[in-house]
Amino acid sequence: MAYLFLIFSNLTSYWLWKIVLTDWLLGLFIILTTLLLFIEVNDLPPALKGGFSLRRMTYKSSNHPRVEARGFLEIFYKKEYKFPISLSKFFIIFILVCVFLQTKGSTKVSLTDISNDDRRLIDMRLKEYPPIYIKIGQKKVWLPIAHWFEERKESIAFFRLSKNFSEVIDPNLYFFANHPRERVGIKEIEKFSFMLLPVFIYGALKISEKKDKWLWIISFAVPLAATSVIGNYNSLGPVSLYPFFVVTLTRGLTEAFFKLKSKKLSQQNLLVSALLIIYFLTLIH
Repeated sequence: MAYLFLIFSNLTSYWLWKIVLTDWLLGLFIILTTLLLFIEVNDLPPALKGGFSLRRMTYKSSNHPRVEARGFLEIFYKKEYKFPISLSKFFIIFILVCVFLQTKGSTKVSLTDISNDDRRLIDMRLKEYPPIYIKIGQKKVWLPIAHWFEERKESIAFFRLSKNFSEVIDPNLYFFANHPRERVGIKEIEKFSFMLLPVFIYGALKISEKKDKWLWIISFAVPLAATSVIGNYNSLGPVSLYPFFVVTLTRGLTEAFFKLKSKKLSQQNLLVSALLIIYFLTLIH
């Protein structure tokens, strides 16, 4: 079932379609990276006992109450089927390639250089600083606080990094077409339906409960750090974060499904049908 939700999350993502149609090679790496992260992170919830797992397939029969059979992915986790490189290392290589391809397709903006418009804004802010000094005996020592905060390269780099960071972690960029922070010269798209935002948050909370979640953290931290440095000046957006979002959404959808499965069938059908109708109406819109 988790695989079905993974396919659903990919096929209904405006973002993936735009990536693939713009750069098929980048799209291929994004899809493979997403699959690797999904394999490592999204095990099925404990509620599904006697069902399918990523590493092992378990089923029940009349003769044997519990029979375990080899799953396809189990070969990666057994010593007798040792591969020269693990899935974790594959994922790290692929996420770095995605970051590189994103950087290659982004407009490079220096962290310290300022444009004429930046200079105008800095001059306006400089006028707002009050004169600051300390008194040593009878002598006043004036402190160039305004210069330190506005004109030093370290300060300019820090505030630009902060701006890039805040843009990348803003949920509006992914679920609301970056409103109200639309970028000039870039046609913003709603990368995922806004209805999936609660599902994404739910999935993030469930994955955060796992002990072995370091690859999931890497899938967020590495692209976030890279995009904060290079800036979000890319028509496709921070594409290296796509695997993180899709895998988290898939986990949320899977967990929500098994929560609904514990309810009465009539209530489940009604709720799922209503959600699907509303969701596909938003896709058409």
